[in-house]
Amino acid sequence: MTVLVAAVRDSSVVAWRNLVTIRRNPDLLFGAVVNPIIFVLLFA
Repeated sequence: MTVLVAAVRDSSVVAWRNLVTIRRNPDLLFGAVVNPIIFVLLFA
């Protein structure tokens, strides 16, 4: 198995775990969406 395949697989596992956490706590989704927008508006 190449390093690239292992990195993609590990990244997908971490992303899946974060999505499961966001499903249980929707406030995290709000923070994950709103914070980048606020930073772009402040510093752009």
